[in-house]
Amino acid sequence: MNLLCINPSIFGSTGKSYELTDHAVAGLLAKYPDVHLTNRDLDGSIDHLSLAEFEANSTPSSKRTPEQAQLAQFADLLIEELQAADVVVIGVPMYNFAMPTTLSSWFDRVLRAGVTFGYTESGPKGLLGDKRVLVCLTRGGTYLGSELDAQTPLLKTLTGFVGLTDVSFVYAEGLSQGVRSVDEIMDGARKQITEWVQNTEAA
Repeated sequence: MNLLCINPSIFGSTGKSYELTDHAVAGLLAKYPDVHLTNRDLDGSIDHLSLAEFEANSTPSSKRTPEQAQLAQFADLLIEELQAADVVVIGVPMYNFAMPTTLSSWFDRVLRAGVTFGYTESGPKGLLGDKRVLVCLTRGGTYLGSELDAQTPLLKTLTGFVGLTDVSFVYAEGLSQGVRSVDEIMDGARKQITEWVQNTEAA
């Protein structure tokens, strides 16, 4: 099994979303010791997409200039990591009602026409099926099911656009509200992740 773990938290390994992805990864490694793990920590390692890089990424590899080939290396690597993965675990903290811009920049690079999705007569078609995806969302407030939850529909659209349809969402909400303890909230999310791991079969 190839496992890709994506962490965009600005808090790094001390972030709550990182705690949840780490729990998922630890569970999968315990269940399947031969898992090949790729960690993609986005904080500090990914920039906003520039026009020059966008043009390089959009140009077929056989037609790229040497400069474009160099610019496209990073996006090519991110796509290769995603294509190779059987299971993808993504941490998503909420910043100002949105997902981290670093995660948005990751999607900017892995959504590529002709590679991860294609255009057909009936519309776009995702090309990355047969993967299980776990999205771990952490939030200071409680937004699930409300108009303020812009994350969930966007993430469903982005993952579905490239053909990832087996997507599970785990939420740790209200972390800053003080209504429930942080430990209680995180324990509840970890329990859901453990159940997801138990139901995840090796590829």
